[in-house]
Amino acid sequence: MKTKPETIEVMFRKYRDKSTEILAVFPYEAHDRAGGYVTCYAHIGQHGGAQMAHVHSATRPAKPDEYDSLYRELKQIYERPKFPGDPVYKLRIVKRRSSKRMREALEKARR
Repeated sequence: MKTKPETIEVMFRKYRDKSTEILAVFPYEAHDRAGGYVTCYAHIGQHGGAQMAHVHSATRPAKPDEYDSLYRELKQIYERPKFPGDPVYKLRIVKRRSSKRMREALEKARR
């Protein structure tokens, strides 16, 4: 029996400098147990952690035509598993994060 994929929210941000780099931020995926970092992804460097304060000060929301390539790359990773039994996730694009949801995600990460 096929199970319904879990949804993971993702925000796409573009650096404010002249860089063309787009950053995918997973606002409810804690990168550390202390809660100081969330998981992020970029074409170069791939998965890593970032402080939300830095993300907001150094980036702006990316436009769909700016993040399309990164979104397609993430869909290949999360929505199409490579091996039988790998988890499948559905990506959902969000514009901002909820403080309440972030606290809940942090509590879950600390368990």
